[in-house]
Amino acid sequence: AQLGEKVYVFTSHAVHLGHFRAPDASVKDLPQEEVIHGVHVRRFKINYRFMDLVLQRGIKVRGAYRLFRALTGSAFVLWEHGPVTWGMFDAIRRLKPDVVLATNHYFFTTYLCYLAKRFFKIPLILMPVTHSADPWTHHPCLKMMYDASDVLIACTEFEKRYLVSLGQREDKIEVLPLGIDPDIFQGAEGERIKQKYHLKEVPIIAYFGRKVPHKGFETLIDCMGLVWRECPDAQLLLAGQPEDYFATRMKKCMDQYSDTDKQRILNIDN
Repeated sequence: AQLGEKVYVFTSHAVHLGHFRAPDASVKDLPQEEVIHGVHVRRFKINYRFMDLVLQRGIKVRGAYRLFRALTGSAFVLWEHGPVTWGMFDAIRRLKPDVVLATNHYFFTTYLCYLAKRFFKIPLILMPVTHSADPWTHHPCLKMMYDASDVLIACTEFEKRYLVSLGQREDKIEVLPLGIDPDIFQGAEGERIKQKYHLKEVPIIAYFGRKVPHKGFETLIDCMGLVWRECPDAQLLLAGQPEDYFATRMKKCMDQYSDTDKQRILNIDN
């Protein structure tokens, strides 16, 4: 958008993964459309009724589950992942963009971008954000989407080599590391943040990200015992968006430590 191009972001009317399967009142105030820094953002309603009919009640009807799996083929698992936002598919058709960039190969919305490439011949750039240790990366539906893409974007050279090992051509893979705009940190007040959260002038180990098991926050908490043997004053900072079960799992991890040690772990939910 800063270069004068028209940029549209199509996403679902959700904030985190839990909203893909069930509606949540916390997102009702999100605007359906808005412009952020010159980028046109449009949020599409998730088809909860369809998901309930087909993926919940439908499987109880004899033969319905097998029929739907047969119709969707290897993409069935993407229907299960969600978010099922059929309105996005037609919106891509009507917009007729010069190119579509789809990020994260785990979601149904990326599958819709693949379908737009297949049926409307819109060039597709796919940024899978591959988790190479996850067995999901070998699913046949991913190869189908990778093969159809015109360009694959890898976040690292390692990911590029991994995609090549999966059979993708090296010349169609571009490496573009994930980054942030450093300008937003101009004038940052680190000392004010330390004072606000009572962080001391000691080594601070910080975790920023979603608080979900596969990110390893539990392992990080468990390892603090080893850290404190070498650096007793170190503090642990956990900051990010928690899932509903986070508090219970964190308490279980924290129970191994004394009250004094617990005071050196700061949790910020945002």
